[in-house]
Amino acid sequence: MKNNYKTLWGIITLCGVLLIVLPFIFISISDIRVFLHSWLQIINLEENHFLSLWITFWGVIVAICGLYQITITQRQLESSQEQVDISRKELLEQIKFNEDSLIKHQKQLDLMVKQVLDEKFNVLKSELSSKNEAIQLIAVTELHRFALNHDEYRRAICDIFCAFIHSESKSNELNTRKYIKKIIYFLFVEKSYIFDEYEKDLTYSNLSDICIINGRIKKVNFSGSRIVNCVVHNSQISECIFNNVQMNDSLLKTTNIKRTDFQNCIFSNVTFNKAHIINLMFCKTKIHNSIFGNCRIMNVNFEDTEIQETQFYKTKFSDKCNMESSQIINTTFSFPSLKHKNTFKLYLSQSHLSKSNEEGNIIKID
Repeated sequence: MKNNYKTLWGIITLCGVLLIVLPFIFISISDIRVFLHSWLQIINLEENHFLSLWITFWGVIVAICGLYQITITQRQLESSQEQVDISRKELLEQIKFNEDSLIKHQKQLDLMVKQVLDEKFNVLKSELSSKNEAIQLIAVTELHRFALNHDEYRRAICDIFCAFIHSESKSNELNTRKYIKKIIYFLFVEKSYIFDEYEKDLTYSNLSDICIINGRIKKVNFSGSRIVNCVVHNSQISECIFNNVQMNDSLLKTTNIKRTDFQNCIFSNVTFNKAHIINLMFCKTKIHNSIFGNCRIMNVNFEDTEIQETQFYKTKFSDKCNMESSQIINTTFSFPSLKHKNTFKLYLSQSHLSKSNEEGNIIKID
């Protein structure tokens, strides 16, 4: 269609040019010139005026044709623009349809993936309670790996691990204790520390013969638990709750303990070696036959606490410690310097000790 319009307007332009030039051709031919001159005399019109009128007439014709051509071209452009707009709208609708389809397929895929993951999670959870030892051990490892790869399942897996420890910790079976130690490792020692942010319920558990090295024990409720013959080395204990906890024959070495409360607890034969004990409280707690060696105790309240047959060896007390209403019986305090001795005496003077208990205390400087 566009080629036909171009041909038509080419012919019209050529004809217009020929019609304008034709009088000049006629004038240049002598016979035609004589005829044209006699005809012009009849109509009483000079040759120059005739040529001017002739050019003007055909110029007007050509101008009208040009305007018509411009109008046609404008319409063609408008029609083309409408086609472009229609094509663009169709393309946008197609894109939106494709996007909606993609979103729909993505949701379907996500749902399928979640169903697969839920199925795998339920299988692993059921295998954890299996009576087959090998299956149980694989289930513990796979649940941890599952938590590493899928953070939306971490809280649930953390709760499952804690529930397993709570329910099985009273068992003396060797394999069960081995699984518990494996879970303890995943909860507190494994370097990713993926369970740090979740609260962990280990209440009324038997946590015996546990070793934690380079671990982070955080947000754990140990209330009512029994901790015997455990080692915590080069670790951190923070934001935990120890209520009615019995800890015996254990070692806490180069470990930071902070923002943790000990209430109604019993510590017997527990060694704190190079530990930093910061911002916590011992309330109605008994500390018997224990050792605090080369420790630093900062902003710690010993409230209504009984300290008996215990050694504080080269231990620094500083920053608002308080031993109010505490009983200190047959306990040795050894300070690294006179400054720390005088600081501790200030705390000791604020406590309410009976004379019989006070005579049993030994305070010296190495």
